[in-house]
Amino acid sequence: MNTSGWNVWVVLVALIATVGLIGWFSTQAGSLQQGAKPSSLTETASLPPADASQSQESVLSPDLTKINPHALLNIIPPGRPAPDFSTADAQGKPVQLATLRAKGPVVLVFYQGNFCSVCRHQLMDIQSSLDFLNAYQASVLAISADDAPLSKQTQGEAGLTFTVVPDPQRLLIDKFGVRNLSKSGIAWPAVYIIGKDGTVQFSFAHEQGQRLMARDILQQLEKLAGHPTTTAPHS
Repeated sequence: MNTSGWNVWVVLVALIATVGLIGWFSTQAGSLQQGAKPSSLTETASLPPADASQSQESVLSPDLTKINPHALLNIIPPGRPAPDFSTADAQGKPVQLATLRAKGPVVLVFYQGNFCSVCRHQLMDIQSSLDFLNAYQASVLAISADDAPLSKQTQGEAGLTFTVVPDPQRLLIDKFGVRNLSKSGIAWPAVYIIGKDGTVQFSFAHEQGQRLMARDILQQLEKLAGHPTTTAPHS
């Protein structure tokens, strides 16, 4: 074999060796990269899970259905000034506490809403004894979180001739501390009697949601007046 042929063989061998070395290095590099992945995944999985649970708990609201809603009330006790207010009744007519109490005691009856059949029974009972309440110059306002159409519906269905006040923004409900947080902020069943001097003469809200009927309200008005009326409520 001549010298030129020998040189060709040397070059070919060198090329083959070079290609082999490049392939070997590439394989090793790939192995190193693949070997690094499990380590990275392990580190990610080993992060303390407490961070995730804490962030989740921070956005959860308390389960108010497990809380006694009566404990959340802020009933105004007798002797305290009653919050003054101006609003509108179910027909859109203005209602002012100061104007009403100038005539006599004002009875505020907070009820849950049109959906509540027990509340409707209470309101109808008060309606049946309205003449006896009027004998004390008392004004009666029934207040709920219903809007004006629902309040008007309640008034019509129950045949109420006294004032029904819609309070969908819960302004009066909050003023008098009777918001039921466990039921979307509707009114807790409650009764206030406000005197001519603007102070709370009587306030009532029962833990079990017991409602005062007309007889109970009349008894309180009699105590405040210091004498019974000349007529007696229905039995």
